[in-house]
Amino acid sequence: MDAGLQAALRRAGERAGIPLGRMASGAGHDCATFAGLGIPSAMLFLRNDHGSHNPREAMDMADFGAGLAVLTGALEEWLG
Repeated sequence: MDAGLQAALRRAGERAGIPLGRMASGAGHDCATFAGLGIPSAMLFLRNDHGSHNPREAMDMADFGAGLAVLTGALEEWLG
């Protein structure tokens, strides 16, 4: 994953007052394919009750909003 894009996500979280952690993901996300092609890539995971790709998955809309704030802030920084 792209270190610069990961750093932009972390800084966006700090600016928004949203604590972020780091985690390894062994899953074969599309992001890994893009990264392998040299496209700057990073992943932002949100809390999700029961995990993702599960018929019972559920996300709190506040978590969705927090993720959107981080993503938007990082993209604004990344794109200038």
